[in-house]
Amino acid sequence: MSETIICIEWIDSASYEDGLWKTEKEKDELVPMRIKSAGILVNEDNTYITLAGSINNFDKELEAQYGELITIPKFAIVKRWNFPRSFLE
Repeated sequence: MSETIICIEWIDSASYEDGLWKTEKEKDELVPMRIKSAGILVNEDNTYITLAGSINNFDKELEAQYGELITIPKFAIVKRWNFPRSFLE
């Protein structure tokens, strides 16, 4: 079980959700979003990082369950901060 709290600043895609026609001005206003996400590091490989906002059963002999999962491609990451559990105690 990971004991690392992580904060990631990353670039996300942007789109209009309504699917309607857009003006020249609206077209120019659509830009990628700069996002900050924080959570418990639950998986990392060469391609992506997965964070969880919550984990239950982490201290029991039951299978853990993960809530508020997000997987972020590493190529989209601008900055990263790791905080070991000891930082929080």
